[in-house]
Amino acid sequence: MDIASLKAKASPAGQDLIRMVEQEGRWNPVAKTTLEQTGPAVTSQLLDTLGISPSHAPMLAMLGAIGSIVTGRVILASKIDEMIKALPKPPPST
Repeated sequence: MDIASLKAKASPAGQDLIRMVEQEGRWNPVAKTTLEQTGPAVTSQLLDTLGISPSHAPMLAMLGAIGSIVTGRVILASKIDEMIKALPKPPPST
């Protein structure tokens, strides 16, 4: 899920939840920079340690990135669901 989809999902709960999605949906800038700077060297060492050919590095990197993005979005979507469930229920119309 992208930020726009999560914001749309959160819209029934109001602007506070939408703001939370905007804040929590962003990548941590320090973590992102660290990954960019250390990723190639650490990946090379890890592949060598595991006996995996370096030619597989791009595929493994892609799978790791996808896993990270999906996990973050699932966690955020669960928070949205919990907050929407916690909203006061309107009285039944008669």
